[in-house]
Amino acid sequence: MKLVFRVLAAGITFLAAAGSSPTRAETAAQFYANRQMTMLVGTTAGDGYDTFGRMLARHMGKYLPGGSAKFIVRNMPGAGGLIATNFLFNVAEPDGATIGVVNREALLVPLLSADASQAKFDPRQFVWLGSPNLEAGMIYVSKASGVRSIRETEQRVTTLGSSSAANSTGAILPKLLNELIGTKFKVIAGYQGSMQAILAMERGEVDGRYSPGWAGPEANRVNDLVASGKARLLAYVSRKGSSTFGSLPNVIDLPMKPENRNILALLLAAQGFGRPFIAPPRIPAERATALRDAFIATMKDPDYLAEAESQKLEITPVAAADLANVANEAYATPAPLLKRAVEMMGEAQK
Repeated sequence: MKLVFRVLAAGITFLAAAGSSPTRAETAAQFYANRQMTMLVGTTAGDGYDTFGRMLARHMGKYLPGGSAKFIVRNMPGAGGLIATNFLFNVAEPDGATIGVVNREALLVPLLSADASQAKFDPRQFVWLGSPNLEAGMIYVSKASGVRSIRETEQRVTTLGSSSAANSTGAILPKLLNELIGTKFKVIAGYQGSMQAILAMERGEVDGRYSPGWAGPEANRVNDLVASGKARLLAYVSRKGSSTFGSLPNVIDLPMKPENRNILALLLAAQGFGRPFIAPPRIPAERATALRDAFIATMKDPDYLAEAESQKLEITPVAAADLANVANEAYATPAPLLKRAVEMMGEAQK
């Protein structure tokens, strides 16, 4: 009987070794040849993240080793991006065949949320691929609202449409601005994505909206409304000034206490992620390098750039290392400042 057990054990050991050795010996070129890849998008179809995700999926495969990989796109919206981010960290196979683009704000939920129980990930452990650009936020209203400037929102209640997620930046930041600079924004939640919120503004259900990322379909649609005299941009929201928006004010430059300005800068740290493309932790190093190299190559691809131009998307790539630095710096925030920011975030999510 002991001999039988020894033989069985030896057989199991052999089978395990036989099943795993090809994976260990498989090169990145062998792995990615004709590989079916998955592009996970942490938002609904048709919004900015989805646009960038699908664009990359159409062009990146030819830059993976072998040049024959193909992508399918899978949308996984919900909980302000946490569902997709949790999936990439905990469920997706860490073999290099799945990548994703997720809500930038979701990556700071474990740090800034008063109740981070839904966030089952540490963003510092993701494999960062890069971002196609960096974006500012934008506060805009319909002309019919009668609001003519950001300073007027300190004098009258201004309603802003947002997604249903309580932890989404579109819902939280306006509430934070009420405390930090004295605005009187009232967030009306329940809209599924930016396009639905814009339609609500056009119908007069809300005065306007705060867009955390001013690019893609939302910016294109609202800019058309501005050009036709139906909407007005009030202020952009960025940690740094930008000449892109001309004389439009930057919220962080508005009068406020120095402590409040520091808190706002921390809360805006997620902007440094742009439209972050990531892959699960623990991917084999050679495949992680192949993914990063393919991402960078796609950012220079003439067909990709032509498609971006046709959709009025500015491509100013951000390297993987820069995204990792944003995460590391944010998670190294001094305790007193972080404590106050977390308290404010907690109140804003109620």
